[in-house]
Amino acid sequence: MSTKIWSVIRERGQIVVWALLVWSSKAIPRQRFIIWLEFWERPKTRDRIRRYMAILDNSFPLCEVNEESINHLFRGCPFTKLVWDEFVLAIGLTSFPMIWQGIKEAVLTRAKSKKFPVSTFICGFTLVIYHTWSERNARIYGRVQRTTIEVWNDVKTDC
Repeated sequence: MSTKIWSVIRERGQIVVWALLVWSSKAIPRQRFIIWLEFWERPKTRDRIRRYMAILDNSFPLCEVNEESINHLFRGCPFTKLVWDEFVLAIGLTSFPMIWQGIKEAVLTRAKSKKFPVSTFICGFTLVIYHTWSERNARIYGRVQRTTIEVWNDVKTDC
């Protein structure tokens, strides 16, 4: 009885196709949160911050050349491109999209199965995003800067 009442009175949110990928058991909660932000396209990148606040430097901390945006963060930057290329090579893919929207679509298409390689793919995908975001934050807040090889080794170790 209470289940029926609850389903009548509760407000249902928007159903998104990537929810199972983001909230899968293949990632720890802080990684899930970062992935959730990325899929909603809501990370606090400098192009978004600049919309409501003046900032002195809007360059991307990993390459310090282009403006920081979600597309540059995940495929446009030479630093992140090298990490993604390592991931694509390790997984055995022949190609991978160059923009964030394409990446999301490719991942969702590949993540529909329950087989082991898909679990590895999901784990690696979430860790590439998490460690790229962590390295970006480390450089902003003045911690030690790592190379692409060190970031990739962290992805492999965690996966």
